[in-house]
Amino acid sequence: MQLKDMVQALLESGFSQASIAQACDTTQPTIWRAAQGADIRYSTGREIERLYRRVIRRQQRAA
Repeated sequence: MQLKDMVQALLESGFSQASIAQACDTTQPTIWRAAQGADIRYSTGREIERLYRRVIRRQQRAA
């Protein structure tokens, strides 16, 4: 799964770009760029992936 897909899934889960940015210790414009499929720092990408995995696990437990 690409980062832009992970960001989209987080947005659909109720996160805002700003809340994703805060959780990943980055800026909202960086999250916007990731959502567009642009290159971002590796470390930021890993943080987005970690957040995505936590959210998905939480949703799976709730189902």
